[in-house]
Amino acid sequence: MVSSSNAPNASPPKYNDTLYEKGRLVSVWGGENLTVKVQGLEGIDLPADSLVWNVEGFDVPNNSLEYTFWWPSPRTPLIEIDLFGEEISKIYVDVPSVGSITENDALVQLAGTNPLAAVDIVGHGIEARDFVQSNIPPGGNRRADAFRHAYWNALCVSSPVISVSETLFVTTTHEYKNKWDDPHVQEAFNSTMDLRNNLVGTTAYHPSLISTEENRAIIRSDIFGKYDNGELWIWDFPQDFTDNNGAHTDSNGMLLKSDGTTIY
Repeated sequence: MVSSSNAPNASPPKYNDTLYEKGRLVSVWGGENLTVKVQGLEGIDLPADSLVWNVEGFDVPNNSLEYTFWWPSPRTPLIEIDLFGEEISKIYVDVPSVGSITENDALVQLAGTNPLAAVDIVGHGIEARDFVQSNIPPGGNRRADAFRHAYWNALCVSSPVISVSETLFVTTTHEYKNKWDDPHVQEAFNSTMDLRNNLVGTTAYHPSLISTEENRAIIRSDIFGKYDNGELWIWDFPQDFTDNNGAHTDSNGMLLKSDGTTIY
């Protein structure tokens, strides 16, 4: 089981003795605590050195049934736990990087060198949002969220005036806003997911297909294909949750591929 606490942006803990399911990805902010508990061994007098943890940067005492981790900066840690020499758990973690400036500051900075790019990135973000609101049925939250981020980035890189680096510079700082400035600051898993979907969106590169609505449909088809193929990431739900269209607030904070399979 995993639990989180003390997020630096005061976002509510997403994990609270949450059952970790194999192959999924959990996410915490830099400076946020992640506590991992081993189940089923409580009250058992284990022989010395039977339960071994392997985590880069940490010296977890053998036979520990619980340990709290803390990473100060972005990385992708792996927590491995062995019992009697056999692996019993691998927990995949992401500590996302959302940059160090706000989206507005990034746009102002970009406007100083490429004003057309700054204007178009804002316009493409609005276009992606409006398309999702008008065309993806209400309640399709996972699909809508993943598509919106990927489509925004795909429109940007397909523009003749916006580079991939300029695109990701601004769309990454959008996650800075979600972390620090949003009225309801978000948990880290939202940004881990969005950053992945931004990156995948930049691979839907169709520079000759952005001038008309008909051509834009080809870009959208590319994104929907990537979603169906599992290239985007979506949030998972607790095992007893039956509504696949639930919002991110209903999720257990663990991430899957967009085709429903595990990431690892």
